[in-house]
Amino acid sequence: MSAFSDQDFNSASYSAYRPTYDRSVIRQVTTYHAAHQITDATSRQGRHFSLAVDLATGTGQMCELVSPVSDRVYGLDISATMIKSAVQLPNVQYSVSPAEGPWDAAIAPGSVDLVTIAQGAHWFKRPQAWHQIQRMLKPRGTLAIVGYSFVSFGGKPRAAELLWKLATASTLLGPFWEQGREYVETLLGDWHIPFDNVVRLYSPPGLVAPSHRQQHGQGNKTTVPASSMCLEGLKRIHSAQTANGWYLPAPESYMRKTLTPREIVLYLQTWSSYKRFCHVHPGRQGIVREYVEMMMEVEGCHAWDEPWETDWNHVLILATNPAETREESLQAI
Repeated sequence: MSAFSDQDFNSASYSAYRPTYDRSVIRQVTTYHAAHQITDATSRQGRHFSLAVDLATGTGQMCELVSPVSDRVYGLDISATMIKSAVQLPNVQYSVSPAEGPWDAAIAPGSVDLVTIAQGAHWFKRPQAWHQIQRMLKPRGTLAIVGYSFVSFGGKPRAAELLWKLATASTLLGPFWEQGREYVETLLGDWHIPFDNVVRLYSPPGLVAPSHRQQHGQGNKTTVPASSMCLEGLKRIHSAQTANGWYLPAPESYMRKTLTPREIVLYLQTWSSYKRFCHVHPGRQGIVREYVEMMMEVEGCHAWDEPWETDWNHVLILATNPAETREESLQAI
């Protein structure tokens, strides 16, 4: 995650143009959490959590979602650069703290109702992070992880193909992703999550590589390119139960945004691979704009301010902290 920690990283652009999470994410989290509690989990004023912690909080996008349903929220990140642009809310406090611990001293072991991780778990030293999360969560506390891969554009499959080439080609940004990106491409599908009641909710099955449309029964539906490893993970979403928990299709898309081509350029420039590419090739900083111009051309778009419907291939993983009594995973769905 070093690119995001650099002092010259544009955290304001990251906050403005990165994908946001639909409020249905937190509705799914609270439904799941309530289903795995012994007593009613809803507290005063409709709040479900006394204390929530968001790890790898970045600019606080997940904190903003969690804030209305929690009395207190801590956003933790190893990057002070990111935190300086974080959204400010009365019940949210930020701290420079690693996921693996130690966390902010104000957070006591066994006091946390909810831990969220949005597009950051792939950076962690997982054994240490899992241990710390289990130590800090209450029994039956909830862990919620969101991960997402590349984007598609509604009705613009050729633009998605070009974006995939930019992101993965060995002569472009492909070699410049930091370690851990391979986990994002598989939507964390092969990870063992050492918690109870693990459920993985994947984005709609249509978001797969165009060459695999017929295999997934999607006809000519516009889809996002995905790696072969990601496709293997998506094959398992038809209500499949494995040793790693349940694999299910999400009831709705959790990652959708409208961006103009101008904003797509700014979004792509927040990629860590682009930043590292520019360090090595300082004379090719216009590579992103070049590819967005090609995307516009192949789709017959000539206006930089034309809105494009944008979807991210994503997964929401839900789990409970180990407790004495195990419950059925699907109670929360």
